[in-house]
Amino acid sequence: MVVGVCTVDWTALATFALACTTVWLGFKTRAAARAAQATHLLEARPYLAFKEVSVSFDANTHIGGVGIILNNPGRVLVFYRMTQFVAAIGGQGPNPPKLPSTTVPVYPGGTITYYSGPIAGIATPPPTAQGVARFKLEYWDASEADKHTVEVDLTVELIAKANGLFDGHWRYASDPIIT
Repeated sequence: MVVGVCTVDWTALATFALACTTVWLGFKTRAAARAAQATHLLEARPYLAFKEVSVSFDANTHIGGVGIILNNPGRVLVFYRMTQFVAAIGGQGPNPPKLPSTTVPVYPGGTITYYSGPIAGIATPPPTAQGVARFKLEYWDASEADKHTVEVDLTVELIAKANGLFDGHWRYASDPIIT
């Protein structure tokens, strides 16, 4: 009795395995290209973050001020224009009110502060004094193709310190509107 001998064409099997691997690598390369494109689109977008409110008050001169600190956490140059900014401490606002700004650049990783102007005539506040800050700004990238608008309404609180100076705290009065 003769048992049949099966011969395997190892070259054909290796070629088939190589073809399957090539197809698999093609799909993975395509997926990596899509992910890289999505990452590039995210990094190319303009970002301008509202970081903090800076509140100051001098008890000797009864002059205070409110500043909005903006940050560019993105990787592209961002331009912004403040179209509305109202700030008041203890019922007093800047005289004259701050006019809308011209176009201002904020570099990647950079921070900029937009001040309300001096607010004079604030009566010496009690241990705490309330204020408000409302602003609306537009920002965009260098191509001006991707414009956004941000509206923020804040409540500001001055808190007396032991050394006669005041510290400022803030919170959102309503949710920011971003378009």
